[in-house]
Amino acid sequence: MTEEIQAGRHNAKKSIRPILETIRRCYQCLFSVAGHLAKDPQAKLDFAVTNSHLRQQPLSAHGKLSLSASRIWNSEIMLQLARDRAELKGGLGDPDDALAFSIEADNLGAFNPELGGQVRATGTLRGKFSAPSGQIDARINDLSWGKNYHIAALQATARLDKGEDGALALDASLQGVATPLLQLDRASMNAQGTRLRHVLKFTAANPDFDLESQLAGGWHNASGWVGQVVDLRIAGVMRLRSSPRHNWK
Repeated sequence: MTEEIQAGRHNAKKSIRPILETIRRCYQCLFSVAGHLAKDPQAKLDFAVTNSHLRQQPLSAHGKLSLSASRIWNSEIMLQLARDRAELKGGLGDPDDALAFSIEADNLGAFNPELGGQVRATGTLRGKFSAPSGQIDARINDLSWGKNYHIAALQATARLDKGEDGALALDASLQGVATPLLQLDRASMNAQGTRLRHVLKFTAANPDFDLESQLAGGWHNASGWVGQVVDLRIAGVMRLRSSPRHNWK
């Protein structure tokens, strides 16, 4: 037990070193926080980071963020590390709110040496937290986490209109998934219908098996997703590879 605690402390120190180093190297960092913790807590954050580095890569950021337990408003954030850039603007929580975001990251290793790959994503979320709407477009290539997890490619587009009868459309595909437990040559998910009534189709395949499934149901705020399996077909032998790092009970 003592060795496990010591190992945990070592990993924690290792994980926060880049953050501490960033603070030390941040020669021009400005932060301002205001708000209250009484009934309906609210906070407003303004910040700017210039002339700084993270893992020997130039880092800059600026923005403002206003938030409460039920809403984000009048917010705008930009973060840039080397050539990687993320932006967020707008609000979310009220029916007329819209929160737009974009991510352009060609080198995830700049954030963490355990990560690799490229991510491009744009989207807008609208309305309340309990029933958001909006659209998302994402592209991921050569994503890796350490030596054991890898996704060759992911493409996804999603749209959900507001209201219980708002149109729902999802089209996502994966290629080259490798983990210690499972490997997939390809997988896909498709959804068509409305928030309350839609059909989900899921496929996955590798040299050992070929799976096709179809579900029908809908999302309800009180109970979550409720539905049934309409069709399920599995050809071949589905093998899960156990990992020595996991304990199964």
